[in-house]
Amino acid sequence: MGDSASPKGMIFHILENNSDSVHVLDIGFGTGGLGRLIKSNNDTSHLSVDGIDGMEVNCLNKDLVEKIFDKIYGTGLPKSCP
Repeated sequence: MGDSASPKGMIFHILENNSDSVHVLDIGFGTGGLGRLIKSNNDTSHLSVDGIDGMEVNCLNKDLVEKIFDKIYGTGLPKSCP
C-alpha cells in the first residue's frame, strides 16, 4: 500500500487551539501516518483519534490499534475491519 499525498501537518493549523479536547477521525488511515503524527506531538498527543479503513490488513495491525487509535471502524466492504 502506498502512502497518502495528503499534507498531514495541516492538522496543526486547522485547530484553533491545539490544547482543546478534539476528536479526530482519520478516514482511510492506511499505515496510520496521521494518527502517529498527532500522538507524537506534545501539543496534540492528548487528542482522541479514530480510524476508518477498508483494508483488513490495516485494521488488524496491532501496533496501530493499540498505540494510535482509540477506535477502528470498517467500511462495511468485504475484507473490511472486523
